[in-house]
Amino acid sequence: MRLVNLRYFSLCISITAFLLVVSSFIDADRPFQQQKITDKAEAYFSFAKAYGYIRYFYPSDESSLIDWDRFAWYGASKITNSRLPVLLELSELFSSIGSNISFAPTGSIKSSPRLFNDTSTIVFWQHLGDGKESIRYPFKSMRVNRLAKKLPESSNDFGSISKLLLAEKYKGKKVRVRTHLQIDGSFIGAAYLTIAYKPSGADSRSITTQGQKLTVGQWETHELITDIPDNTEKCQVGITTILQTGSVMINNLEIDTEIDKKWVLTDSYDFNKVEKEKLSTEWKPFGPNQDIEVLHIKNQKVIRFTRSSGALQIHPPLFKISIPEQQYLIKNIGTNLQIGFPLVLQLKNEHTFPQVPLSKLALLKNELAAISDTSLTNVSINTRIANVILLWNRLQHFHPDNPFQTAEWDVKLKNAIKRSLTDNSIEDHRETLTQMVRDLNDSHMTMYYSSTLYPDFYLPIQWDLIEGKLMITKVLDQNLDLKVGTIIHKVDNIPAIQYWQKILSNTIGATASRRSYKAIEESLRGNENSEITITIKTNNNTIKTYILKRTLNQFAYNKASSSMQTLQKFKSVSPGVYYVNLEQISWNELEGHIQELAEAKGIIFDVRGYPKWRNIEILKHLTRKTILGVTDGIPRIIYPDREKMSFDYQEPIEYQPSKPFFMGRIVFLTNGKALSYAENVMEIVQYYRLGTIIGDKTAGTTGTINMCYLFGGLMTPWTGMRVLKQDGSLYNGRGVTPDISVRPSIRGIKNNEDELINYALQLINKK
Repeated sequence: MRLVNLRYFSLCISITAFLLVVSSFIDADRPFQQQKITDKAEAYFSFAKAYGYIRYFYPSDESSLIDWDRFAWYGASKITNSRLPVLLELSELFSSIGSNISFAPTGSIKSSPRLFNDTSTIVFWQHLGDGKESIRYPFKSMRVNRLAKKLPESSNDFGSISKLLLAEKYKGKKVRVRTHLQIDGSFIGAAYLTIAYKPSGADSRSITTQGQKLTVGQWETHELITDIPDNTEKCQVGITTILQTGSVMINNLEIDTEIDKKWVLTDSYDFNKVEKEKLSTEWKPFGPNQDIEVLHIKNQKVIRFTRSSGALQIHPPLFKISIPEQQYLIKNIGTNLQIGFPLVLQLKNEHTFPQVPLSKLALLKNELAAISDTSLTNVSINTRIANVILLWNRLQHFHPDNPFQTAEWDVKLKNAIKRSLTDNSIEDHRETLTQMVRDLNDSHMTMYYSSTLYPDFYLPIQWDLIEGKLMITKVLDQNLDLKVGTIIHKVDNIPAIQYWQKILSNTIGATASRRSYKAIEESLRGNENSEITITIKTNNNTIKTYILKRTLNQFAYNKASSSMQTLQKFKSVSPGVYYVNLEQISWNELEGHIQELAEAKGIIFDVRGYPKWRNIEILKHLTRKTILGVTDGIPRIIYPDREKMSFDYQEPIEYQPSKPFFMGRIVFLTNGKALSYAENVMEIVQYYRLGTIIGDKTAGTTGTINMCYLFGGLMTPWTGMRVLKQDGSLYNGRGVTPDISVRPSIRGIKNNEDELINYALQLINKK
């Protein structure tokens, strides 16, 4: 027995010794591996910097002929697999775009070469914001003295086909609409089924399947169910698209009505029978940025949407600012490297000079075209790095209010690259991009999933941080054994406050109130049927645990939330005092109440959300003098890194006084949900003292957005304009601070009170 023990002991000693030797090799290799990761990160960083300079500011004809988004992925993949020094790799990567782009060790490029000796026609970039290398509304980018890609004048990339329905046939009934959608491999955007109806005397309302799944090469059924009101006077059905690249196909559409609790087919539209010449007569196409056509797929006719490629045409310079003819830039790009390149090129024989050999350019274009759609959509290291490069450069060179100095913003890029090397999922990648941009304080920004990924599903509750406690504010499934006002102790075994702080760290917003509002949505959404576990304490301190599943798609979640909305569009809340919800009431409806409001003792205007269009005109009844809106300015850019950036400011909108004037006391309610157009309203109210503002600070961001579409199905809007208050100071990043700060309380939530309305009533009725 003792012999066995000795043998066992000897074996343990041997194994231990072996493990120590192995671990010594592993430990010895760790610095090498870490150094390898660091070297790769530095190489990606240098490529990212060079990429932005050449894409947006080097004006060769070759640069206008390649797919720059794919080139970001291509360059990342080259560096991932490269064993060459960074200097050689970058030189090779960009040699097909310009023969006078130089890379050298820092300090080696000491002077600017003379570019040309005569006064031939010169070519250089001008940008009015980020026009995505095209002339589009309202942002434009073009090379002066070259043909410009002119897109139809449209403020967005929306398109649709729609068909009017016989309102008499559907009003007062429950309807179910179904269609089949499919996308191609290069698709970036959204597509969804839409049904819209217009009740008598009210604005139209649309119900969509936005957020439902889209799949490459496979038909997906999009279905929606809704009630059509009795007073509907107009009704239509259609398919809406938002396209950046690629195509979406539509195959057939059916409408059922519910009769005796059974679905009965009422109308069926077979696109296989639609003739190309009759498409625009049977279905009304809309969308100047999209081409709509009849297409054959496997002996079947379908409708295809494709984003318009635009038309090449001569276009005058975007603004008068020019560049000196011999302008040459030298920029540090990390890894102890510099890049040197001209901002101005000479035009010879109808081509920018010097010209890259056609065979070399053709080889690069073929290699870019050969990248498979699967490679671009899989969230690999190359996709993650490419997305960081695409997003970072747009914000580096075009964001009008990027608060960072170049060195600080460079650190954001380096950190995002390092995180990307170890990210394992689309969620990790989304968090990395969020962390990179969250300190820009741009409330328009959110990393959205496109419909090519899994749709978002939501928990059947809503919650919020009330007086420092995570509390349920709505229960969307009445079968749940939970009540409004329940305080949550833990989420997934993590203290509720700690869980909430983690969510807040991954939300983007210019103000604390905006981040809190976004945290609600961020914490509720996730994969279909994904679970969270919440722990609560009952009144007798008993611990109870609930497992909640994300079962509500976006349509069902929004419908359940709105059905629990107790606020009305317009109502009398006290003798002589009216409540007006500017988010829900239409301008047509509001005009019908003007005389009542003029005679009111007090009015409570609710701007806790996005007012319907034209409702800003109600402000004309609150003033006896002309009032001005905010001032929008689009960046004018000819140099990288936002150097010498100026702005093309538009004249602010004037609002002339309009009778009858409202004589009662005016109160406005607002909070962090108020964004963009809502803040235009609130800024005017605050500056001209048109009423008392109660609630929480607004989101702090307004101005027309631009979109950045990324590989793998991620996309984010960002603010493309600088916005000035009436006194000339910067608006974005600040928001409107209420005159009286009022937030919901635990008591108010439990008693189902709207404390802001109650406070406003007290203020109006106060002698």
